[in-house]
Amino acid sequence: MENERKFGGAIGRKYARIDLSGREALRSGEINEFKGFSEDFERRFNVWIGFTPESNEEVTERLTKPLETIERDLSLKLFLGGRDYSIHATLMQGDSAEELEVGKRAEIRSILAHDTELRATSEELKGLHLPFKYVLIDKGNVLLNVANIPSVIERMRATIADAFGRNKLRPVPIENILHMSMARITGLPKEGREDVLREYMARMIILRHEISRNPIEAIVQDINVNVGGIAKGGESTRIV
Repeated sequence: MENERKFGGAIGRKYARIDLSGREALRSGEINEFKGFSEDFERRFNVWIGFTPESNEEVTERLTKPLETIERDLSLKLFLGGRDYSIHATLMQGDSAEELEVGKRAEIRSILAHDTELRATSEELKGLHLPFKYVLIDKGNVLLNVANIPSVIERMRATIADAFGRNKLRPVPIENILHMSMARITGLPKEGREDVLREYMARMIILRHEISRNPIEAIVQDINVNVGGIAKGGESTRIV
C-alpha cells in the first residue's frame, strides 16, 4: 500500500491551529465577511482535483445541504461549494511576476495542461480514494479536510511546482493540508450577531462530529488547471 502521511504531527498541528483560530474568531465576533477575491488571486494559476459525480453528490448531501439549512435558520449568507461553485480540492497555485494578458494566460494554461511530466503524475491520481474527515472552521470559512494525505499528492505538488517554474510562475506552496473550501460567510444579520455566531459554531461542531464518525471518501476523476481559482468560474483546461 502506498505510504500516507497520517493525521497527527505537522498535519494535525496545522488542522488544530486552523480550527482553534476559527473558533476564537467566532467567539470574539472578529469575522470578516467575504467580499470577493483580490486582484492577485484572480491572476493566479490553479491546479485542482475534480471528483466523480457520485462523490460530489455525497459532499452536497452531507455538507452543502446542511450548510444551506444553517444559512437559512440563522439568516446568514454563504458563498457555498456545491451550489455557488463546483466542488474541488486545490493542489497548488502559482503567481506570475508580471501581469499577463488574457491571451498569454490561456497559452500558459494550455502548456501546463500538455506538460508531459505533469500529465504523467496526474494519471497516478485518477481513481484515488481520498478520505475527507475533518470539517474545520477557518475564521468564517469552512474547510473539509483529508485525514491521511497520500504521498502521491506530495509528488504531484512537487511536479506542479517544477512545471510552474518552467513557465516562469512562482509556486504558492500548500503544505500539510489537502482540503475542499466549502463555504465563506458573506453576510451576517445586523442584530444578534454574537448569538448567531455562537449558534453557528455549535451547529458546525455537530456537523463536524457527524462527518468525522463517517468520513466522505471522494474519488478523483480528473486534474485541471485554470486562472483565478474555480470559485471564480474561469475557464478550466483538463490535464487528464
